[in-house]
Amino acid sequence: YDLRVTRATPTSLVLTWRDVTERFQGAQRIANSERDYRLLAENSSDIVIHVRDGRFAWVSPSVAEVLGAPPAYWVGRQVREIIADEDAAAVADRLATLNAGGTVRQRIRVVGVDGVIHWVDLHAKPFLDDDGHQDGFTAALRVVDDEVAARHQTEAARPQQARADARYRRAG
Repeated sequence: YDLRVTRATPTSLVLTWRDVTERFQGAQRIANSERDYRLLAENSSDIVIHVRDGRFAWVSPSVAEVLGAPPAYWVGRQVREIIADEDAAAVADRLATLNAGGTVRQRIRVVGVDGVIHWVDLHAKPFLDDDGHQDGFTAALRVVDDEVAARHQTEAARPQQARADARYRRAG
């Protein structure tokens, strides 16, 4: 309860009370929601971004581990700053798709502040505000450097395997 006491006259007091259970429960739900958000945002290895007008509007904390700078560094910067030069044209086409309301799934290269290039699987879609209007897009970036390296090793080993198989068939 919310209790209030006010002096009405020199010899009398006015006491009022109000049941604030709903307000208290709402505050608890908000606190729990914020705790869950922090748990997810601070422990996800994927980078989650909100882009508006080609600039980072919000970036998850995981960006620091992958791209070498905290979210505050990225917010307000152009998205193209992290796109590898080799992928710039393809990403520009994908941005047009997003601006037109489409979704994008693509493997691209991103560049950290230290110049290190990482392969990421990009999944992006339009972000709708509370009124249902498009407000940029959101994207999840999952680092797949190990997967790409393994694929390159496999592709490099294929010719050697083919030669070995041919020698085996000739020998038999």
